[in-house]
Amino acid sequence: MHSAIRRVMAETGQDCPATGLWEATCRPGEYATFYRGDIIPPREGRAVVWELVPEPSGDERPEG
Repeated sequence: MHSAIRRVMAETGQDCPATGLWEATCRPGEYATFYRGDIIPPREGRAVVWELVPEPSGDERPEG
C-alpha cells in the first residue's frame, strides 16, 4: 500500500519549512535550493509559491 505524498508549499516572505530542492509553481522547471529557516525570496520582483520536490523514497520502480 502506498502512502499519500504530502505536498509542502512555501511562498515569498515565509520561513522555509524544510531544506531541499524547490520548484516554482508558476514556472514549472524552475528550481532553487532553500534551507530550513531561510526567508523565501521574491523572484524577478514578484511573490512566488514554491513546492518542495520530494526525494525518492526507494519504493519507485526504476525506469527502463
